[in-house]
Amino acid sequence: MAACVNLLRCLKCQSSFKMSFAAKCALRNFTGHHFGSVSRLVLFSTRPLSAYWHKSDVPFRPLLHRKPKNRCDFASKADSEIEENPFAYNHLLIKLEGLDDGVLDHYCQFVTSASKMMKLEVKKKFNLVTETFRQTLAYPLDSYKKDGITYDFKKHGRMIQVAEVPFDKFDFFVQYLQDNVPPGVTVHMELKKWQDFVSPPDPLLLELERLEREKIEARKGKTPPK
Repeated sequence: MAACVNLLRCLKCQSSFKMSFAAKCALRNFTGHHFGSVSRLVLFSTRPLSAYWHKSDVPFRPLLHRKPKNRCDFASKADSEIEENPFAYNHLLIKLEGLDDGVLDHYCQFVTSASKMMKLEVKKKFNLVTETFRQTLAYPLDSYKKDGITYDFKKHGRMIQVAEVPFDKFDFFVQYLQDNVPPGVTVHMELKKWQDFVSPPDPLLLELERLEREKIEARKGKTPPK
């Protein structure tokens, strides 16, 4: 049986090294050589005394001094620093509610497909907390039964955040969604972020921000033009 031994050779200093099966031996042998010029050599030995070299076309991948790859070439901006498009609704929050979980998931998939069809970006999708409520139905007045029947229901919810809906597409998009609402599903739309729905801002802070903006606008109006 032919024996196959993997050898490593540096193209600059023309020195060969036998690659050991242990990784630490291979790393120790290549400490002081040119990693970019090392190629792999395979020695085929049919007899103990006769052998020839066969150079592999696959270059040797350096194991040492590997620089960590920078996965992010630029720093991401916060949501407040991103410039908003003046010709589009930057945030459209769609809230779906229904009693049937399967029908609600099907319509949620329909909203996502409609957004992709109109080339709109769906930034966030998540499920709302399931609410349990009871509904009591009373018997007719002429019935001998006095107590009503109580039913337990579960109301499911889905939330979809669509980003940058242009003004010329907004009416068509909303009308298309409303025309295809299945029975038992309610749709509610708002022009705000999903973060404001999860953690609503304090009304007092909003009022202070509004007063601060009014002061800044008043100062700009009083400054004489140059």
